[in-house]
Amino acid sequence: MNRLGIIGCGITGAITAMLLKQEIPNVNIVILEKSRGTGGRMSTSRSSFGSSVDLGAQFITKTSNLSKTQEKLYHHLLQDGVLEPMPENVEGLRSISSATGHFICPQGSGSLVKYFLKRLDCDILFEHRVTKISSSNSKWKTVCENGATHEFDALILTIPVPQILQLDGLTSYLESKVKLL
Repeated sequence: MNRLGIIGCGITGAITAMLLKQEIPNVNIVILEKSRGTGGRMSTSRSSFGSSVDLGAQFITKTSNLSKTQEKLYHHLLQDGVLEPMPENVEGLRSISSATGHFICPQGSGSLVKYFLKRLDCDILFEHRVTKISSSNSKWKTVCENGATHEFDALILTIPVPQILQLDGLTSYLESKVKLL
């Protein structure tokens, strides 16, 4: 596999790209993002007055059943100042044990996505809303709203399911595969 496409540049797309690059260092990853920036449901909106608001996730919860890799990741995120423990309890939020915890991103939740992307050697194409996908001869082709087309050896969709279901060509592809079962 030489060229891998990822649709969506939110937290799932960023972490997926990072993990794949660790496992397959020579893969050429291209991330197609419909918006002007990264983050998806973990984006931070900033005003001209210097204030900011997290759109979507406002905090991260660490669970007790993490793998060693995930534990290391949390350690690095805390050490690098991307995450910090939530300073106060939130009214109505259930209490958690000391082995777990709630964390915030002091620079906004979008900074978490950017943290992973900075560690990648990949192309991120903004304002590339994928409208159609097709598969032929072991290749995947995407068509974007702006007219751009891209061909990949593999394609990963990290966008929300309602957006996946709007992709032209996906339903017919899946139906053809179900008939083979």
